[in-house]
Amino acid sequence: MFFSAFYGTLRPSWVVADPKCRDHFMKTSTQQSFLPFACVTALFVPSISAQTTDVHPRGIFDTPQPGLDAPLARTPADADDWSDKFHFSLSASVRSDGNIFLSDKGEESDVIFSVSPTLRYVSAEAGAAENTFAISYTPNFQVYSENTDRNNIGHSLSIRLDKSMPKTQIGFNLNYRKSSGSDRFVSGTIDRDSLSAGVTVSYLLSGKTRLNAGVNYDFDDFSNGSLFGNDTYAANLGLSYQATGKISLGPYLSYRVSEMSAGSLDQDSVSYGMKGTYEVSGKTAIHGSVGYSVDSFDGASSASDHSSLVWRIGASHALSSKTNIRASLYSGTKASYSFADSGYLATGVALSASHQLSSRLSCYVSGMYEQNDYFRASALGTSLDNDYYSIALGTRYQCASGLMLGANISYSSNKSSSSTAAVGQNDFDNLTFGVNASYDFW
Repeated sequence: MFFSAFYGTLRPSWVVADPKCRDHFMKTSTQQSFLPFACVTALFVPSISAQTTDVHPRGIFDTPQPGLDAPLARTPADADDWSDKFHFSLSASVRSDGNIFLSDKGEESDVIFSVSPTLRYVSAEAGAAENTFAISYTPNFQVYSENTDRNNIGHSLSIRLDKSMPKTQIGFNLNYRKSSGSDRFVSGTIDRDSLSAGVTVSYLLSGKTRLNAGVNYDFDDFSNGSLFGNDTYAANLGLSYQATGKISLGPYLSYRVSEMSAGSLDQDSVSYGMKGTYEVSGKTAIHGSVGYSVDSFDGASSASDHSSLVWRIGASHALSSKTNIRASLYSGTKASYSFADSGYLATGVALSASHQLSSRLSCYVSGMYEQNDYFRASALGTSLDNDYYSIALGTRYQCASGLMLGANISYSSNKSSSSTAAVGQNDFDNLTFGVNASYDFW
């Protein structure tokens, strides 16, 4: 695993007005875009690039918290100035990876060089105009010093459109990512193409009640023949009632179907429950949802339905003007792409903290634990338990010229156990160290 040394690039999508491709995370956790937090890897980025990473589940911190999270300051420019709409940046990194294939036996280490230019267009910052459009493209060039056959060029494309009206907000997003790297669910290397597209609509029914709805499509394709790609369709519906100035709550209902490739059984999921937010103070906010999920499987030999409690809870707190803390608890189901006719319940906890040591120097620490409990979609499915841990430390320094420099170190470990002798277990330990730099040209 590689962590960006820049906490600014480590931040989740809610920090930036124009999020980078949100599906650039390997989807190693419950990807319930329309479940509990139902506004929008995946917990952890495998060793794919020296780009962004986030230990928190996607979607938990989508809503910026006043006083806690704000977009990075930009140099003021005229609204019609092209340099205020087009942005170009370049990042580069060198990473020493102790176990590039995340394998238990025959571990291989390597030094990986990465260069990623990003071109971005933003018509206007979020909330600054009735209609906003943003598009960004990032190619990622990776060069291995020893395993040169793994040299590759990845691609990341993100498009977002938003329209705001007095009572209605409409959003559209499309994200594409082509990546190559290791994955904690499968030893070796994964070459992956991912596409995600979605539409969200929020309508103010009354002064205190809002109706939220959305549809989403996710596509994953693997060049590795032993893995199972999928087309996933999801839809959600929810109500939000502003009970007080600080508390909002309401019910949600969501449906998801995953059409699996290579003969693995398709999986359907229905989830319902309650979600809400609590603005404890100007420095502390809690988002949460608790629900019940039922997973069913299509096929003559399919197993009985799998039921489970699901939850996603996120909390953010500004300990001081220089220190921010974020925590999340989650549990949800996901179809497995590494084992046929199988799904798993991912339950975990993540914690991160950042501290501004000076006007130019900052540091961060983050860690997570996730337990994966596999369940069978048929008699051919697997029974497996995974315990995954990770911790990372990093620092960044902003030079007077605008150049950002950073360094980081991370450790991750996965231990698995199975009652099925035929199941391959993916145990590994990995230690990485990296240095990187980035510069915004305009």
